[in-house]
Amino acid sequence: MFDMGLEYVRRDIHERLGGQSQGGISTPKQQPVILLFTGLGGERYGYRDQWIKKGRIFLYTGEGQRGDMDFVRGNAAIREHQQAERDVHLFEETTKSGTVRYLGQMIYIGHRLESLAVESSELEPEESLRQLTLDQLRRAALQDSAPTRDAKTRLTIYRRRSVAIKMFARARAQGVCEGCESPAPFLDDAGEPFLEVHHVRRLSDGGPDHPDSVVAICPNCHRRAHHGGDRTTVNERLKNVAAAKETQRG
Repeated sequence: MFDMGLEYVRRDIHERLGGQSQGGISTPKQQPVILLFTGLGGERYGYRDQWIKKGRIFLYTGEGQRGDMDFVRGNAAIREHQQAERDVHLFEETTKSGTVRYLGQMIYIGHRLESLAVESSELEPEESLRQLTLDQLRRAALQDSAPTRDAKTRLTIYRRRSVAIKMFARARAQGVCEGCESPAPFLDDAGEPFLEVHHVRRLSDGGPDHPDSVVAICPNCHRRAHHGGDRTTVNERLKNVAAAKETQRG
């Protein structure tokens, strides 16, 4: 749905998914997600969100500025997201007005009187998937993530699929940008052609993390797809490229 570390305009997120466009907890009615937004502004009111446990657990201040938290509205939604089968995604405000950076998918693990604790699962190491063929990577990317599973299992599968789909897209591209068809601009530390994976379809228009929904493109094409004045046209073309390649694969 979102790419780790990339910046998004918050208004665009709500246009796609819905939910409250103000405040720290947004609960879209038509999508099985909860969106959390954190920033430094809370310090003016005496609270501070923060990472602990070496960046695995995030203490998030719930709704309400006085006294202990009441588990209603957004607070209750976070506490009960597993039972409701809703995924939690965390963003942080950037120095650019209206822009947020994606920090990852989280899972509620407990609370203190003043804050909720949400945990980020580690991505499965790429080494465990590195020996797979292109077809095997494709099957791993399509691994079942049925909503009937418990939230922890769904999150583990989601993480594995996220790694697999990125490795699949890069392997399919064979070192050539699927946008401008130029060779990758350089090799990474592992000696592999450097291409970034871009999702051309989001949750609101068909679902993320599917082979026909991603492309491997050079950094220049990636930024153009996100920020270019012609990004709508660019993304439509990239969507057709991905679909055509998957059709050829049968």
